[in-house]
Amino acid sequence: MIRISRRILQAKRSLLKWRLTNENSDSSVEDASDREVRDILTKEQMLELLLQLGSIPTRTRSDARD
Repeated sequence: MIRISRRILQAKRSLLKWRLTNENSDSSVEDASDREVRDILTKEQMLELLLQLGSIPTRTRSDARD
């Protein structure tokens, strides 16, 4: 499990909805705190955090067959 600092966990909830596929978005649209936290987290850390918080639904093997 990745240790996530209190500072990162206190970042805006909007960060959890940050789209990993939209890395080239206009940075002026992003909030400064979102940019700071995004720069701290790697993609793997972001995915793990989102999974831990339940923001990304996980699929079981039986779901994958459907």
